[in-house]
Parts: sequence; structure tokens; C-alpha cells
Amino acid sequence: MWPFSKRRRLSALAMLGLEDLMALCSHIFLIGGSGSGKTSALKIIMAEILDRGVGCVWGCVKSDEAENAISVINSTSMRNRLLHLVPGKFCFNFLSYELGRKGGTADSAARLLKRLNDQMMRTSGKQSESFWENLFYQFLHFSIVICHFAFREQVTIEHVFKLINSTPSSLERAKSDEFRNSDCFRFLRQAESSITTESEQRLYQMAVDFILNGQLELGSKARSAAVSQCNALLAPFLLSPMYETVCGESTFTPDMPLSGYCAVLDAPVLTYQQAGVLFQSLISMMVIEEALRTSNPERITAIVRDECQMLISDPEFEAIALSVARSHGLAFIAATQNIPLLHSAMGGDAVGEQQMLALLANHNTQLVLANRCSVTNNHFSQAFGTHREQFISVNESEPEEANDLYDLMFGNDNYRFSANEQLVPRITPDDFLSLRRGGKPHGYLVDALLTQGGRTFEDGCPFKQVTFSQR
Repeated sequence: MWPFSKRRRLSALAMLGLEDLMALCSHIFLIGGSGSGKTSALKIIMAEILDRGVGCVWGCVKSDEAENAISVINSTSMRNRLLHLVPGKFCFNFLSYELGRKGGTADSAARLLKRLNDQMMRTSGKQSESFWENLFYQFLHFSIVICHFAFREQVTIEHVFKLINSTPSSLERAKSDEFRNSDCFRFLRQAESSITTESEQRLYQMAVDFILNGQLELGSKARSAAVSQCNALLAPFLLSPMYETVCGESTFTPDMPLSGYCAVLDAPVLTYQQAGVLFQSLISMMVIEEALRTSNPERITAIVRDECQMLISDPEFEAIALSVARSHGLAFIAATQNIPLLHSAMGGDAVGEQQMLALLANHNTQLVLANRCSVTNNHFSQAFGTHREQFISVNESEPEEANDLYDLMFGNDNYRFSANEQLVPRITPDDFLSLRRGGKPHGYLVDALLTQGGRTFEDGCPFKQVTFSQR
């Protein structure tokens, strides 16, 4: 039995002012240091949300996170809608799905992969110029075009990988017998024979011109850089068990969470490393895109990410999705440890700072838990604003006369009084340190400061303290 089930009737959603399900689509963000009770609060909130029939995609960064997510789902009315997605035990051929969906093209598939590459570059602290980004995108785009025409609905990311790595590196190689025996040449011939329309013929010809001419004219250095970057992105998907998960016939599709399933992405980052990050980010992104293509949704779908900084592929896309999510039945439930960590995941520069602030601003409900990070605490101290306090000062204007019996009886009469008002923070950065972190030393109680855009609490205060019970 889920340990919070007896307490759930206290209604965490009512405490947060989110009893209306549509209010969830204004999004919830939790921020607190390690051991602050952040994950406990997240599970309590999600238990209530799921019990009201909301589907979800639950990302997993930590090794025990999938087990916790499954425990939460099994404690709710959604227990029969659980999808436990373990790499190697299910299949999602994301390339075939993207190319086969209504409106899907090689361009949209290449842009999905480009977002993953941007995430990989950003988290590694690397930056690339627009020339290299465009060249990388062209390699992906035209390779996907050829592979799609050659294999149609059976196309996989492995085909794209093989084609890119067998493209000719020089004009001499393009004319050689060795190239005629390569995967690239075979795929080109196979694609040519399957073309049925004039538009496909034009797109095929553009792809051939790039592969056999355009990329060669750029020189060996440019080609090598583009191929290396493509390999860095695609290789994690081709190692077992990810290979079995993305190359085959799909048993999972992004529209399943939108129809009320609860998908737990059991590919923890600390176990699967880069492959886990890319795969979870890809599924979350494709579910979000599927929701954004759906008008008048019949139900709400939650995108749940503890340690969200590791699973955000494209901050700009994320900000757009957050801003229009209400119309498409999307609710984002995210958590992170502190602001510097989130900023670093966004790239750590000035652009990353603006993306981080946009991300925070789009989460209307924010819960701040105990944190020793001065940057985080200063940020929310300033965000909660100031109020006026009166200060009274008393000064002795002249020294008391020795042996003054009057002063000995009634007190010194040489004092000067003054009163003034000052603006002081409603809550100081140090006050965040006193919030309870749960566990036995704190009576299994977790404190958080709740703030919501457009809402004031007692005495016009823009925040209030709320408490979650871990028992």
C-alpha cells in the first residue's frame, strides 16, 4: 500500500489551490536542495493528480525513481493504465513513427534529432557555429530522405547511421567500385526504385546532389566534423538495449499517454547515461508535440520530471509549449535542486539565463523548499518582495551626571528618540534554511513556501507556508 494513501484525503491540491483540473495546466515547479523533501512532495502531489484520471509521462533520472513512480501510480485509479517502459522490453521506432504520422517529414524528424544534439552540446559546455549546425542538419535531413524512400515504414535510425558513415569522402571514392558496394550506394538505388510522385523525385534529387556533390565540395574537414557529430548523436541509440528499443515494430506511441496511459520511462540517466538522457528527452518531446497537434483534448496529460534540468532538450520549445499548454491539456510538473544547476543545464551563459527565467516564469505554481544555495534563496527572497517595518532608536544625548539623585529615582532624562520606516524583505535568504526537511528529526513533515502568479495570501502576502506529511 502506498504510504501516503491515508493522508491523501487531506488534499494537497486543495492546499495548493489547484482543485480545478484545468488549473494544473498552469504547471507546478518544485525547487529544493538534496534531502529537502522535494521528491516526497512531488509524489504526494502526483498521487492526487493521477487519482483524478490524468495520464502522464514520468521521466526517471535516479535509479530508484521508476520504482517510486510505479508505487504512486499503483496507489491510484490509474493502476490499470500503467506502461512500464524498460529499454529492451518494449519498442518505439521513433523515426518510423515521425515519418509516418500526419504531417511528418524528413525535415521534422531531422529537427527532432537536432534538438537532441543541441541538448548534448549544451550540457557538455560546447558551442557550435551556425555553419556547422546547418551542415550537421543537412547530413541528417538528406540521409533520412534517402532511407525513408528506401525502406518506407520499416526505416530505422540504424539505416540513417549506416548511410551517413558510408557516404563518399571524395570524388574519387564516389566513382570507385568500393563505393558501389557500400550501404550508401545500395540505399540510393533502392530509394530511386521506390519513388512514386514528382515531389518525391525532387526531394530525392536534392538528397543525391548533397550526398554526391554538395558535401564533397565543402572539404574533408567539414565533412568529417559533420559525420563525427552525427555519430555522436546516433551511436547511443545503437547500443543494446537501446538498439532493440528503437529498431523494430513499435509497441508504444506518443499518443498513448494522451489517451490516459501512465508511461514510466525506466531508463535512469545514472544507469544509461547519455542514451538515457537522449531517449527520455525524445519521448517527452514527441508526446508534447503530439499534444500540441491535438485540438480540444478530452483529458489532461502530465509531463513529470524530477531533476528536470537533465531532461529538457530544447528550452525555447519548452517555453512555447508551457505558454500554450492549457489549450492542449498539458500539465508540466517539474523539480530541480537550485537555480545555478538549472542555469548550467541551459548553457550557463546570458542566453541560458534568459531561458532559465522564462522556464521558471511559465510555472505558475512554485514550491520553494529548504535550500542552502544562496543564489536560489536570494532569487526567491527578492521575488517575494518587501514590506515596511518601523524602527525606533534611542540615544543618550548627554552623559548622565554623577550623583544625580533625580536621575537615580526616575531615570536619565537626556535621551533622544527617533522613529523611521524601512523596506525589508518579507523573507530573508536565511529563512529558507529553517524549513523542515521531513524524516524522523522533523516529524516526517516537509515545509515549502508556496507562490502563485496572480494570487495573494494572508495580509496581501505573495506567498505562504504549506506542509506535506510523509506518513
